[in-house]
Amino acid sequence: IPTHDRKKSKSRKGDFKLEIGEDIEIVEKLIDIPEADKVDPATGKKLVCIGYDKSDKLATKPEQHYILRTLRPKYTLKEDTLYGIVQAKADDCIIEGSKFDASFMAYAVCDKFCHHMPLYRITEKLKYQGVGLCRQSLTSLVIELGLRVQPLVDQMRKQLFKQNCLFTDQTSVKFIADRYSKTVSGSIWIYAGNKPNSPPYQIYEFTDNYRQINPIEYLKDFEGIIHADAYKGYVNIDKDN
Repeated sequence: IPTHDRKKSKSRKGDFKLEIGEDIEIVEKLIDIPEADKVDPATGKKLVCIGYDKSDKLATKPEQHYILRTLRPKYTLKEDTLYGIVQAKADDCIIEGSKFDASFMAYAVCDKFCHHMPLYRITEKLKYQGVGLCRQSLTSLVIELGLRVQPLVDQMRKQLFKQNCLFTDQTSVKFIADRYSKTVSGSIWIYAGNKPNSPPYQIYEFTDNYRQINPIEYLKDFEGIIHADAYKGYVNIDKDN
């Protein structure tokens, strides 16, 4: 065979590809022979391990929910009935007195807004995991969390406007105004910053319509450059300024 350069085989469409982050947990599973088999039956000498065959597979654990029972010891002087109680302060929570830990709140919000799961599907998934939670309770939790984080969103808006350069766009969404109505059209407006060395904030604003007044009102205190399409509302902002 005459000398030639071997051509590299081209990857075929559909070839398996798996990328694993460096910080993912590694759990080792040992599959070993019985202790009796670690001895040579002919000589009685103990076998020596000279290495391992290793294989890595992507595995998963079912979501685990549990009751976090917090105990705060109470101290006093028994001989002094007026001494009072001394104990550690309870953990702060975004919703005081809630039956849900912050970890569960984050789980529900992430499923709803990051994974786009309707609340009824989240409650169904919880049911399979042994947690009975009605949709009304979960709805109330999500609404209350939205109200509680509004000051943080307002602060993000102030920091975003300091960048003097932002990107904005609109997308139409269907929503149900009440349980008896048909779906109607609303809008989600995004306002994003992209200035170097500044927080990459992305703020989403929901409105129940597509009116020009929405971006005009939201951006009334903004001074700087706006990257947007030719939507009339954005054009009118430029005219007003």
